[in-house]
Amino acid sequence: MIPPVLSTIGTPVHYILLSAEIPICEDMRNLQALPPSDFTITAVPPAVDLESFPVRIFATISEN
Repeated sequence: MIPPVLSTIGTPVHYILLSAEIPICEDMRNLQALPPSDFTITAVPPAVDLESFPVRIFATISEN
């Protein structure tokens, strides 16, 4: 259940995902260049202890 105060902030999805320990990667670009399947996306965070930070995200395309 979403605490009432968070439901008015506009980020209830963030609360639900993060409370389930599911990381969020937003504002990824150029995803249309990926094939429909057979790829893996990897997000590499910096080695810092912050609540929010940018990550390096890259895709590895399988050679099937």
